[in-house]
Amino acid sequence: DFEGVGENEPTRHFIQNLGEAEYAVSLFVYMRLCGYPAEKISILTTYNGQKHLIRDIIKKKCAQNALLGQPQNISTVDRFQGQQNDYIIVSLVRTKTIGHLRDVRRLVVAMSRARLGLYIVGRVSLFSNCHELKPAFDQLKQFPTNLHIVLNEYYPITNRLCNTYRDVSPDRIMSFNSLVDFTNFVHNFYLSVASKHQVEEEKIAAEQTRLADIQKKEYETYLNEMECLAEANSKIYEGMIKNEIVLEPENDIDV
Repeated sequence: DFEGVGENEPTRHFIQNLGEAEYAVSLFVYMRLCGYPAEKISILTTYNGQKHLIRDIIKKKCAQNALLGQPQNISTVDRFQGQQNDYIIVSLVRTKTIGHLRDVRRLVVAMSRARLGLYIVGRVSLFSNCHELKPAFDQLKQFPTNLHIVLNEYYPITNRLCNTYRDVSPDRIMSFNSLVDFTNFVHNFYLSVASKHQVEEEKIAAEQTRLADIQKKEYETYLNEMECLAEANSKIYEGMIKNEIVLEPENDIDV
């Protein structure tokens, strides 16, 4: 829950969960700051109300930011059937009752959309006690139920020395028990990345200015050389005309 509030229903059948929406967006932001391409990330949810809430947050916080952008898709699980993406973030929304997720086929669709990474945001205690969903959540509970990240691991991951989180050195793992902890971490991480990005942009701008100055000086030198050459050619041409006048033969005179 975020500030003591889980799911809410501002209008009938329009169910939202602000805490989960903020968590899903923060996770997207963190992945983008680590270099994951936006087009390889999709955010799915089980309710239309949550989809619209996530879209609003993305539009406000990310869409116009060159460092972040937008996910490839923000959609409901039902609408995303038949599609896949490398990384999927799923918001289950409900905190009071299971709702239509009791149909295990919907959960299967949600869990099978990711090729490489799946992140599920939801109330584990609620769904794991549901008879229809228990087998799936028993498998999920074999992994940590709170968010774990590997520090200083960026996309693309070409130097990974382990296959699962269990192989990672504990001092490289950071876990989060609340939305506030994670959003604060992401905010500070964003400031760090943005600062470095600004420094790099300033370096690039300075280099472009330097190159432009060099090109300008080279062009001015070229123009001066062309002017000197034109002036020299003009003098040569004037001299040739004078010589032609001097050397012009006199008319023949009959004796």
